[in-house]
Amino acid sequence: MTATTSTTRLLTLAGRSLMGATALASLVGATARADAYSDAVLAQNPAMYYHFQTGFGGAGTTVINSGTKGSVLDGMASAAAILGTAPGPAGTSYPGFQADNLAATFGGSNNIALSQSEVRGAINGSSAVTVEMWLNTRDTTVWQNLFSLSGNKGTALKIDLGPSGRIQVASRRSDASTYTENTIWPALTADTWFHLAIVIDYEHATLSLFKNGAIYGTSQSIAWGETDIATTLSVSATATHPTLGSTLKGSLDEVAIYSTGLTAEQINAHYQASLTASNVPEPATVSMLLGLGAIALFASRRLLSH
Repeated sequence: MTATTSTTRLLTLAGRSLMGATALASLVGATARADAYSDAVLAQNPAMYYHFQTGFGGAGTTVINSGTKGSVLDGMASAAAILGTAPGPAGTSYPGFQADNLAATFGGSNNIALSQSEVRGAINGSSAVTVEMWLNTRDTTVWQNLFSLSGNKGTALKIDLGPSGRIQVASRRSDASTYTENTIWPALTADTWFHLAIVIDYEHATLSLFKNGAIYGTSQSIAWGETDIATTLSVSATATHPTLGSTLKGSLDEVAIYSTGLTAEQINAHYQASLTASNVPEPATVSMLLGLGAIALFASRRLLSH
């Protein structure tokens, strides 16, 4: 075998290595991807974000907070049934989620408990609060709690799902003498995933509800931004028992709570992200592909130098 023939064969092998790396990159790009919806949510810096993808197990299992407040706002599951393997929004309907996306499932009497002092610290003094989630209820005929921060005294902040698919958002004066609630009817259907976002603007005394990225109706006036809570959220130290899904019959996913008011454009962008597949390779895959390419390039340079 001549030196020329040997060099030609080695160059061919190097070329095939590069072609293989390219083909593998194409294949992985189509199968391993980042979660487009989670990326969109995290870009707005939620204080609390419960992805429900990790931390599964029995009662007392930690529910990981991926928001800016980190582990101090990890939740705790009250029952094993909450954190099982129930599927969340995904697949061809919502390709912006990872294929094995999971959700938290509630049976009507269990919940995820949060630290009342940390929740209070995360949103107290905010001029607006946004609560965002994906909801799938099995029953639209009974009252069900989605989020609650309540107490005998101290301002309550509560979001309930009511009969006929209504959403009720409520608050209470600091002296517990006045209970104020606003109801919006976004016509939820049982056993169907919906994206919900609720913006409570204390500074401008308005409440806005968004269903699947679009505002439902118009913003409502609220009394909480006046004598009840001035122009910022005031959560008394006596407020207790912040929970997620305490009487829900169904599933929650991607619950995010922000100490700001998201804009209509930001909320719609989140929903659109759930509909958009992302072909971004995972970091480990990128490293592997770069390694293969570097080896092939090194081999070809050595051959050409001889």
